Amino acid sequence: MLPSIELQPGYRIPRLIRGTWQLHEAARTLDRNAALAELTATFDLGFSAIEAADTYDGVEELLGAFRAHLRDARGATAANALRVHTRVSQIGNEPLSVQAVRDGIDRSRRRLGQDRLDLVQLQWWNLSLPGWQDAAQELSRLRAAGAIAEIGVTNFPAAALTVLLDAGVPLTSNQVQVSLLDPRAQAHVLPLCQARNLSLLGYGPLAGGFLTAGWYGKPDPGLEPRGDRPFGRIYRQLIERFGGWSWLQELLQVLAACGVRHHTDIASMALAWTLAQSGAAALLVGIGSAHRPAAYRRAAALVLDQEDIAAIAAVLDRRPAVTGDVGDVERTGLLDTIAASYTAPAG
Repeated sequence: MLPSIELQPGYRIPRLIRGTWQLHEAARTLDRNAALAELTATFDLGFSAIEAADTYDGVEELLGAFRAHLRDARGATAANALRVHTRVSQIGNEPLSVQAVRDGIDRSRRRLGQDRLDLVQLQWWNLSLPGWQDAAQELSRLRAAGAIAEIGVTNFPAAALTVLLDAGVPLTSNQVQVSLLDPRAQAHVLPLCQARNLSLLGYGPLAGGFLTAGWYGKPDPGLEPRGDRPFGRIYRQLIERFGGWSWLQELLQVLAACGVRHHTDIASMALAWTLAQSGAAALLVGIGSAHRPAAYRRAAALVLDQEDIAAIAAVLDRRPAVTGDVGDVERTGLLDTIAASYTAPAG
């Protein structure tokens, strides 16, 4: 099984959380029975925590059906072992009202077939808009009323996170981008999380594929590597900010050499380092192909030695000073593009 961690007393999850962005993208042509079978297979491999969002097309409904399938096929114990992390999302340039927050929680409860949601993350893309403090307080009230077990946020920088914590919002986690490429979380929000008993959850540990063999030895694709994939541009911008393309190639070369000694690949080394060294309690990983869950499990079991850590640190130490807090590139440059990547919450 996967290693696990307790985020709060009684709330334990595996250290790898299964993402569902690929299910969102494939929603229009998804074979529901095949998707349920694949969810069952990865659940059996230990991926018992799954990330969803109110803006992911059809995903909450699918996971609600999956929980019902587990209950029917294996009983309440198996169904209760499943943790679904979902979101209440402000996207684009319109704020989210308190009533919209309440409606969103009710909608997610219906879709997921749960009276009490496991973990709800407030995702407020445009923090210059008012309302995020009120939204967080409403989630706190809904938690007290029993509609939510745990509350988290997504991509909240240290200043905004401090505002919520000082206001008494009982946060469990802040989910931000975490990888070998991206030191923003370690520089800014991780110390705050550690001081305030908050778990750091990480997404993008393989940086959209840049930390895999697929980019090793390849020419620089420029700052617009994937015109229809906004997060690909974000990762490429972060490479430029924190080292540049030649620096990335040095990092991949070191990861490849370490991988040879451990009989594994670049991606597994990058994932193992992030689990062990980043300070993140758990990482969000995508399941884009059938071989990935088993590869992720092997990476989670990989123990880095001092030679690995020193070799990787030698490359990381050549990065320039960290500038910007978590989510700054995502919010300032790609708000409209990101908003277009999601489906607006529907009834």
